[in-house]
Amino acid sequence: MRTKGQFGFALRTASLTFLLLTGVWAVVSTSGKTCAAEVETKRAEKAFFDRVALVFEQHCSACHGSTKPKSRLDLTSFAAILNGAASGPVIDPGRSKTSLLIKLIQSDGKPHMPPKGQLSDAEIAILTSWIDSLPKSLSASDERPITEQDRQHWSFRPLATVTPPSVKRIDWPRTALDPFILAKLEAAGLTPALPAEKIELLRRVTFNLTGLPPSPEEVQAFLMDQSELAYEKVVDRLLASPRYGEHWSRHWLDLARYADSDGFEYDNDRPFAFRYRDYVIRSFNADKSYDQFIREQLAGDELAPHDADSLIATGFCRHGPTVENQKDEKTRLDEIDDIVSTTSSVFLGLTIGCARCHDHKFDPIRQQDYYRLLAVFNSREKRDVPVSTPAEKATFFNEMAIWEVETERLQGELKATADNSKQDLERKLQELKQRQPQQPLAMAIQDSGRTPRKTFFLFRGNDLTPGAEVGPAVPAVLTRVPPDFTTLGGRQNSTGRRSVLANWIASPSNPLTARVWVNRIWQFHFGNGLVATSSNFGLNGVAPTHPELLDWLAQQFIALDWKLKPLHRLIVLSATYRQSTRFNPESFRVDAGNSLWWRFPVRRLSAEELRDSILATSGALNSQMFGTGFRPRVDPNFVAASSTARWPVVEKEGPDLWRRSVYIHMKRSVLLPLLEAFDAPTAQQSCERRLTTTVATQALMLLNDPFTNEQSALMSQRIWQNAGPDRKAQVVELYELGLSRKPTEQELQRGIAFLKQQFEFHHQTPDRDPEISRQLALTDFCHVLINLNEFVFLN
Repeated sequence: MRTKGQFGFALRTASLTFLLLTGVWAVVSTSGKTCAAEVETKRAEKAFFDRVALVFEQHCSACHGSTKPKSRLDLTSFAAILNGAASGPVIDPGRSKTSLLIKLIQSDGKPHMPPKGQLSDAEIAILTSWIDSLPKSLSASDERPITEQDRQHWSFRPLATVTPPSVKRIDWPRTALDPFILAKLEAAGLTPALPAEKIELLRRVTFNLTGLPPSPEEVQAFLMDQSELAYEKVVDRLLASPRYGEHWSRHWLDLARYADSDGFEYDNDRPFAFRYRDYVIRSFNADKSYDQFIREQLAGDELAPHDADSLIATGFCRHGPTVENQKDEKTRLDEIDDIVSTTSSVFLGLTIGCARCHDHKFDPIRQQDYYRLLAVFNSREKRDVPVSTPAEKATFFNEMAIWEVETERLQGELKATADNSKQDLERKLQELKQRQPQQPLAMAIQDSGRTPRKTFFLFRGNDLTPGAEVGPAVPAVLTRVPPDFTTLGGRQNSTGRRSVLANWIASPSNPLTARVWVNRIWQFHFGNGLVATSSNFGLNGVAPTHPELLDWLAQQFIALDWKLKPLHRLIVLSATYRQSTRFNPESFRVDAGNSLWWRFPVRRLSAEELRDSILATSGALNSQMFGTGFRPRVDPNFVAASSTARWPVVEKEGPDLWRRSVYIHMKRSVLLPLLEAFDAPTAQQSCERRLTTTVATQALMLLNDPFTNEQSALMSQRIWQNAGPDRKAQVVELYELGLSRKPTEQELQRGIAFLKQQFEFHHQTPDRDPEISRQLALTDFCHVLINLNEFVFLN
């Protein structure tokens, strides 16, 4: 049993910590100086809580201060008091009159506490005042009720059954989504833009589905195909391309805050993170159903514990930034907060993470809802698990056998040696240990066991002020029939809670999941979502421009077995998608933001699309897929600015560094400057939508970066090989490669004039071979093309 001194110290410490965190003590005034009156207030408050602790010490410690307290009522800490006794809560924070503790110490009969003796009126007054001073939000039962009005927010309601509306221009729609767009345009007195020209449309859909420009051969084939199905055949070819998964995985990796390093000060590398990236690419290429995609990432280890992809998928819950060598409770809770916040924003479009410290300021999400969701993940532990294929296992065992033989040989020689060569053998043995073969591993999560870790309500989100214990649940406003967390499935050594959550999120009856995902798909195709705030479908988010279309798309998506490629076809084959980008002043006056989709929006290439397009145009693009990320050249001075960042020095890039940008080693402290300049995210948190900025450094990067200069030289070699020394042929070839079209007559003449001008400039160098001067002039022309708006923008 604790001594009285230990008892009092524990309670006083908890109480004082709680008091400090609730802001009762304000020691520093607004001027930044300590006021005498504030110091006096602090002393008075401390004296008050000392008296509370003293009452418990003198009258309660014998029965409720031991390791096995009577009635399971532990009064040695603030958290324990809030947990109550076997019969239930003993205090009702903020309400002394309804608190069982006060009723028992005031009772004249039985039960009465303490069993022998009676607290004085002054002591009862101290405990009464203490309970009344506690915030009511500490009570687990003191939750704001969810009202019917709360459930009527548009995104919380079940999907509506809708059909395409009637329209006047029955000749315009191409797919069933078009009437939804056209009906709103007609109601506003607007007309859709003319259809895009064939090259414009081909370039748009090729970039949109694969992130790469169409090749001259693909352009020519499409122009020659005059059949009605020509465009559909292009779409099917692009969706079947492995380049599709590489491009669309990048959208998901932004949402999943994927990176190959921890972030923060030390930013240590994560050597196995790339397996998650490869898993996402494979999933998109295989058109894995989205509901399965969700389940694997939240609970793959529970649902299919022997499947490598299912284990790798749980890396979704580990990709947030963290400091691996910090093992304190606050860091652990911060990591789970990242999982809760990312899961809710990515899959549900809600900012549930905002309820960690208080009830959500806008949405009917209570702080208790947050901690019930946290309870789902609270038992998770980070594990690096083996994910070998049969071939990889065979290779590993063969390498391990060779390593063991060599180790045994050196150890034998070491035992038999007594001369000076012993030191050399020890060094060799140490080097051999460092080269020990390793099985392929993946970042994953698994629960610590079948018994869940206890989860407590944390006042103001602080682990030092725990409240009542809470169990797993989903936000009450999102369901009238909550999922049952008491009947758990999954593997034997796991709680199964994540499986229940994953199945609830992936259910067709969930009002948010399908809405959120189809809205993201629309955004990735058109630049803006039907809901502009694609990760905030709450009350503070933007309402949908076309709510009926959003629900109809969600219903179609579910009916298509949650498959993404059929949804792509539905969108890109529509008349809405096939509109040109041509500006209409009349439409602009009515709808300046193009929220009614009266034209297709102009779009700048993403950072990765731009880099990959340069490589594709130069002919240097390395199509190797999967595997560990590569580290392209970064100016050493940029890396040296950090005391902890590490990056290899690359003097000159080669084909191994000219792979697609999705395979770049994503180190949070060393972002590739070219990608960073064109608004690639930092992966510090989930990125729902990239910003599109226009700043001077972007033009300077394209002009001066060694990558663009070297690729321009490679581009010129490709042009020279295909077109020879003829300047006219060179201009035509470059336009077809870089812009997917032939130059106009004016562009042709200006291009030829530029090549002549640059030849004269470079040939001023004495004794330079004329062919070298022509090659340098062509390199300059290729460099100009990379800097054209038409190369950087889809228009």
